[in-house]
Amino acid sequence: MHHFALRGCAPLILALSLAVGPAVAAESPPRPITHEDVWLMKRPGAVAVSPDGRWIVAALAEPAYDEEQKRSDLWIVPSDGSAAPRRLTVGKGSEGSPAFSPDSTRLAFYAKREGDDAAQIYVLELAGGEAQRVTNWVTGARAALQSRRSFHPLRRLGLSGGRQRRGEPQGRR
Repeated sequence: MHHFALRGCAPLILALSLAVGPAVAAESPPRPITHEDVWLMKRPGAVAVSPDGRWIVAALAEPAYDEEQKRSDLWIVPSDGSAAPRRLTVGKGSEGSPAFSPDSTRLAFYAKREGDDAAQIYVLELAGGEAQRVTNWVTGARAALQSRRSFHPLRRLGLSGGRQRRGEPQGRR
């Protein structure tokens, strides 16, 4: 599985590089790389491969000196590289830690969107529509998707469609 996941990331990384590269090259003639260039370089973040192996989602961070301008959006690409990456989320805030539902139809992620005091968990139907917030925790819910146990965060939130395990807290909808 790890080999597939790494091999499957290649189309996303290549496509993101090709999308950003020409824009950078067209801006100015060659020059030495500066600290500012490195600081403001877009960076890939957390990557998730769908359980059915068809999709790869990655967070792409866009740093900025001004805190209000920093952002991170989620991008999706077919794992076979048959289409260009497309942006799943667009917003002023940041999204990260994508995690697929076991049936590969939904994507959970954390985001601090307008009106949120702290990062919360959102779920996006990949068939279309707007992401829905599924937590409203005062302390934030960013860590809920950073479990080492595959897909258990979704189960705890009642999003997996599977049975809840004994001893796991029931999530809010």
